[in-house]
Amino acid sequence: MQHPASTQPPQAKPPRERLWTAPFLACGLVNGLQGMAHFVMLTILPLVIIESFRKGDLEAGLAMACFQVGAVCFRPLAGCTIDRMDKQNLLRLTSLALMADVLLFLLWPPLEGIYALRLVHGVIFAFGTTTAAAAAALLIPPSRKGEGFGYFAVTINLAMIIGPLAGLTVYGAFGANAVFLFLGAICAIALLASLWPRLPAEARVPRAQGPFRLAPSSFFERRSLAPSVFGGLVFFAYGAILTFVTLYARSLGLEQGVRIFFLLFAAVIVASRPLVGRLFDTRGPGFVVWPGFLLFGLGLLALGASGLPGIAGPGGVQVLPGLALSRESCFLASTLPLGLGFGALTPAFQTIAVTSAPRERAGVATATFSWLLDINVGLAAFALGLAATQAGYPRLYMGLAGFVGLEALAYGCWLWRRRA
Repeated sequence: MQHPASTQPPQAKPPRERLWTAPFLACGLVNGLQGMAHFVMLTILPLVIIESFRKGDLEAGLAMACFQVGAVCFRPLAGCTIDRMDKQNLLRLTSLALMADVLLFLLWPPLEGIYALRLVHGVIFAFGTTTAAAAAALLIPPSRKGEGFGYFAVTINLAMIIGPLAGLTVYGAFGANAVFLFLGAICAIALLASLWPRLPAEARVPRAQGPFRLAPSSFFERRSLAPSVFGGLVFFAYGAILTFVTLYARSLGLEQGVRIFFLLFAAVIVASRPLVGRLFDTRGPGFVVWPGFLLFGLGLLALGASGLPGIAGPGGVQVLPGLALSRESCFLASTLPLGLGFGALTPAFQTIAVTSAPRERAGVATATFSWLLDINVGLAAFALGLAATQAGYPRLYMGLAGFVGLEALAYGCWLWRRRA
């Protein structure tokens, strides 16, 4: 006789927790628009300083350095401030302040004024993007953290691609004033997104905390430090792509391929995010991080190989016996493993970093992660620039593939010690 329990229908799976809420979308929009304003300025302001002020690369570089100083110095302060203030009010304040900052460029201040505005922009960027990321971290359901952080990171990835393209288009057609007005409009949209919808109390209002102490723990989250270091090292290697790939392409005679390179790179990242996020949530970080290291390293190898004369001869890059890719094909094909690897590693380490801390420390954990990213991108521009001068771009990228392999080894040792 059949047991009665066996005739009962199987229990339905519980519905997935909702990720795409209006507050989550608003945080992503503010983050992306503030990021877009940064990347437009990063691309256009050096041209303005050189062409309109008749200055050189040094003055243009100083303007960029002022921004970096503001962001790096104030990112830790942003973290502890965010955890003690209303996050929605901070989003509104930073969007309004950024709009005022970019519109002040319409007054065409002297070069010293431009440096001051760039320093303030760095401070605003540190507070604004850290606030948006911390609020989003509290809005993402626990069962969908990997997926949520992955999608949130897309906002900056898109800003990195759309910002420079839009800025160059507006600047080429209408000039610098039109760019500053365009940036003001972007910031106005960010301000509107921060005004509505209202964030829920658990993401907006800080939890009760003890009195503020001037100690390292007030500015940095110890539990988030290791994954933040690993994420920062990924960005160190990525800094070589962000900073030097245009010059590398020019040295290979592939200037026309740079725009396609970045478009393909962004497309791969965006297209892979749903799968990467779900793998992280359902199978764990290992199913994302280890393939990410492998793919990112292979992408750097392919990028370097496209310029080595011993490998890329007249017939191109030898892939298999009798099969060769042209330099341009190899250069563009590297975007597939690069995008998959970078698109897997960065949100994975951000998720690990932020979820390692208590919810009431989301701001400090986010600031710790972002601060190490800022530091490593800045170091990459300097250190890898020296390396490229000595070894050349092809060997630089191939050497960074080995660097990624060493980072993977260090990550494995950290996991082993953590589980011991």
